[in-house]
Amino acid sequence: MALSYWWGEDEPRHRLIIYGDAEGRNVGNALPPVVRSSLAGVVYIRDKFNAALQALRHAEYDVNVWVDAICIDQGNYEEKAAQVQVMPDIFHCAK
Repeated sequence: MALSYWWGEDEPRHRLIIYGDAEGRNVGNALPPVVRSSLAGVVYIRDKFNAALQALRHAEYDVNVWVDAICIDQGNYEEKAAQVQVMPDIFHCAK
């Protein structure tokens, strides 16, 4: 799945663990090398994004979600420009 996410104006207050366990410990090294990155860790997200992720959860299996605002380093303008160019392909291939 893929989501495009605008951060909004409310205060980010929901804890999102990326490639971690319930305590927020990094488990990124257990991932295939192509997936390992500096993404592992904890970020805080706003209400609407949290609601969307909650709606996408499944009780019986993991759901992988690519989210532009999380998966693209927002502070790296070179990466951001390159990723924006391939976003149509990402969304086309996503469920």
